[in-house]
Amino acid sequence: MESTDHLAEHITIDQIIQKIWTNCSGLGKEGNKSTKNILTDEEIMYVLALIRQEEDQTPTIRELVLEDPNIIEIDGPVTVVGDIFAKIGDLLRIFEYGGLPPSTTYLFLGNYVDHGYRGIEVICLLYAYKIKYPKAIYLLRGNHEFKSVNRICGFFYECKKRYCVRVWKAFAKSFQYLSAAAIINDSIFCTHGGIIPELLQKDGLETLSSIPRVVDGTDNPLLLNMCFSSPSPKISSFSPNEISYGTHFGMKALTTFLNVHSFSAIVRSHSLQEDGFKAHFGGLCTTVFSAANFREAHSNFGAILQISEFNEIEHKQFSSCVKYSRKNKVKFGF
Repeated sequence: MESTDHLAEHITIDQIIQKIWTNCSGLGKEGNKSTKNILTDEEIMYVLALIRQEEDQTPTIRELVLEDPNIIEIDGPVTVVGDIFAKIGDLLRIFEYGGLPPSTTYLFLGNYVDHGYRGIEVICLLYAYKIKYPKAIYLLRGNHEFKSVNRICGFFYECKKRYCVRVWKAFAKSFQYLSAAAIINDSIFCTHGGIIPELLQKDGLETLSSIPRVVDGTDNPLLLNMCFSSPSPKISSFSPNEISYGTHFGMKALTTFLNVHSFSAIVRSHSLQEDGFKAHFGGLCTTVFSAANFREAHSNFGAILQISEFNEIEHKQFSSCVKYSRKNKVKFGF
């Protein structure tokens, strides 16, 4: 693949966005399995800023995500999206229903790739919108944005089969720059997986804010553990995750974290939910999962959360290839 300037001469971010919308809007359930390439090699490399004309002053995705701190502060209203898992159809319908940026501000909680057929289109569309509207799209890192995970869970194979290994390596490098967490309305802590013991210290958030996102090209253990953590009603504090990284956290650990940092609740993703979302510990923790009919073995709803400037949350559910349906309004907090 040639990374020469002349290849980028006629490529624009608007063109890439339009091309994905035009070619992916009608894919449907069966079309999502298609491996037909939507973007050219050069268009992907343009999104990743590996090819650019000298006079092209478009910011790079690396520059923009690194401008966002490790912990992003966002004011509502904001729409929060959970795991997408390469389902471009679900992502497009979320934008159609929730509104396109910049009219709607979005926070994505990670897991954009793997376990699906269109991870490349998903991440390219999100990166393109981030480049075009950097203050309307915020992207956190999920556990599937770690090279050690997406190497074996599908994204490596997707890139290799449809393009080449170099494309996977370029995406894997870009994932290392994504933020770890966000705080909405100075009140709601958002991350992909959950809390870990280090965050219960008074300086826990300062520690998270200051750690480098890339350490000698390897995965940072604190970020990795956060991305794999999950709530559990069976424990009060923390217990090790026997299957992988991270920990399980209980009610006592959560309330300690909220009290130490003066938060009202946390929002996370990472875990499949049959209804697309689930409230834990009396609403102090909410999980949102946005991939409907995950891996086609589950008939789960997908969902998004719309959080107002007053910390009200509206859950909106959808099923695969069906319009959005039920909604429920609650208020976060003690």
